[in-house]
Amino acid sequence: MKDQDTPRNSWPVGLVDRIFPSSDGKIRKVEVAIVKDGKRTTYTRPITELVTLLEVD
Repeated sequence: MKDQDTPRNSWPVGLVDRIFPSSDGKIRKVEVAIVKDGKRTTYTRPITELVTLLEVD
């Protein structure tokens, strides 16, 4: 997940838990789970702030 205040190599890695389709059926917002300091935290972010690392076939 992109973070303006952090260098790119330190961006947090998370897992998309939930998607929020818009009225036209496109995914524009997601809920991302990140483990930070041993605690699971969820964020709701637009997909423009996400970076794909690996796609599952």
